[in-house]
Amino acid sequence: MPAHGGLPVEGLTEIKKYWWPQSTTKTTITKFVQKLEEVGGNEGLVYARGTSDVEWTSENGGTTQEWQNDSSFLFLLKREADGAWRISHLIWDAGENKRLK
Repeated sequence: MPAHGGLPVEGLTEIKKYWWPQSTTKTTITKFVQKLEEVGGNEGLVYARGTSDVEWTSENGGTTQEWQNDSSFLFLLKREADGAWRISHLIWDAGENKRLK
């Protein structure tokens, strides 16, 4: 569920389109810090809640920009029949992107 009230994105193909749209811009993550604030649940369903701080550069047409964003998240994870834990839902919200340079 995207930030700022965006419609849910479902399925691997649609998730990839959302996060990595076709573009000539080269984006490089330069910092990613994720802090867990709370984890809980039971043997079949768990949640993890926290915050993250990400910084990145965007290069396009010879111009480079540096950006930063803080966000909060809630993951729901479900245990599958084979015992593996899979993300069932990811809900997040973020502040506005801040241009650093």
